[in-house]
Amino acid sequence: MYLSEIQDWIALTHEVHISKAALHLNIRDAGISFKLLCRAAAEHDEDFWQEWKQDANTHFTASQMIFVDKTSKDEQTIYQHYGCSIVGTRATISANFVRGERYSMVAALSLDGYEAVHVVPGSVDGEEFLDFIVNDVVCCLFHLFVSLLNHLPAAKDESLPSGQEHSYPQQLCNSQDACTSRNH
Repeated sequence: MYLSEIQDWIALTHEVHISKAALHLNIRDAGISFKLLCRAAAEHDEDFWQEWKQDANTHFTASQMIFVDKTSKDEQTIYQHYGCSIVGTRATISANFVRGERYSMVAALSLDGYEAVHVVPGSVDGEEFLDFIVNDVVCCLFHLFVSLLNHLPAAKDESLPSGQEHSYPQQLCNSQDACTSRNH
């Protein structure tokens, strides 16, 4: 809200007139300062978020969680939004107005580190994101799961010749190369 809007609200609600200068001093003395606004999702539901956290803490351990996020980088993403200058002069920064080439990255992260990473020029769209989840994240985890199962004595299939393992990963995924982050 602007000072004039707060001034009008106080006048209408409390029938008190206060100057903008006095209002500004009162706001400053209360410890409130002018800051760059952060955008918060309008759809954010705090009750639903708390319920989800409780359910996740009850039914899952940290080692069962994988988090996926995306980010992007271009020539304009490194600039500060605030700066200092002498009173009465404008704070400026030399900036490129040309965006340049943009790269986007999607990564899946667990306690063990990065499970899968995908970098593309431009932006990641919904189809590309789904492809990343299915072909990179799920495929890598499936390879890991089957690899672990094949090393358990009870998991060996008696119908397979000695030393031969299941071929499930090759049937599910295009190739095991999709799982490069798991190949240490």
